[in-house]
Amino acid sequence: MARDFGVASVYGDPEELFRREKLDFVDAVTDVDTHSKFVHMAVAHKLPVICQKPMAPPLEVATEMVKACVDSRVPMFVNENSRWQTPIRQMKSVLDSGAIGTPFRARIDMITGYPVFRNQPFLGELEQFILTDLGSHILDAARFLFGGAHSLYCQTRRIHAHIKGEDVATVVMRMGSRTTVLAEMAYAENALERECFPQTLMFIEGEQGSAEICPDYKIHVTTSNGTLSKPYPPPRYAWADPEYATRWRERRPVRFLAS
Repeated sequence: MARDFGVASVYGDPEELFRREKLDFVDAVTDVDTHSKFVHMAVAHKLPVICQKPMAPPLEVATEMVKACVDSRVPMFVNENSRWQTPIRQMKSVLDSGAIGTPFRARIDMITGYPVFRNQPFLGELEQFILTDLGSHILDAARFLFGGAHSLYCQTRRIHAHIKGEDVATVVMRMGSRTTVLAEMAYAENALERECFPQTLMFIEGEQGSAEICPDYKIHVTTSNGTLSKPYPPPRYAWADPEYATRWRERRPVRFLAS
């Protein structure tokens, strides 16, 4: 791979890399069980560190990683990228504007027929799969929109017989001040009427209206004045993996007036 992409220096020993190279930051994209090792290594060398999700298997280890960075004043970032997606940022703006009032219930869906194990076969070896791989993003997006969870109930299923972990999860949470959130995740690979991978869909109902993230990254905001619909597609990047690239069809904003 280094030869194919013109990478000048390759190391089998990370400590040697730290000693010999002048690094701007470290990005730990390794297996979750090794995240703590590389974060502490970065701390020892006073280097900012980015850590893949989830941070660590047990909460205690994740807490130690944060403490080490705080005590050494080393910046640390975790790749929870759903909250930074364009339509989810726009949904946050809708909620903050008060257009639909105080949300009292929400549904967040990431249900797809995409053959994820064909693209990333190692995921089938995880003892905990969908909550680790996808739940990290979906549940963090819920925290971003509604605040911390006061209660949580979850049921999981394993549909693929050849994998070790769960590939379907349904999570019910009481979040923020008064919002009930249903988060549904599934990689069962059943054929869907419309495949939206890798898009996350949402429906949020407030005391004065509702807001919805629909296919093609459209957001519908419905109040007593009618429904305003507009697409908020994410940017496209030439380097993105085509299997995970966003897909959308551009349409003009549509306004539906109440009768």
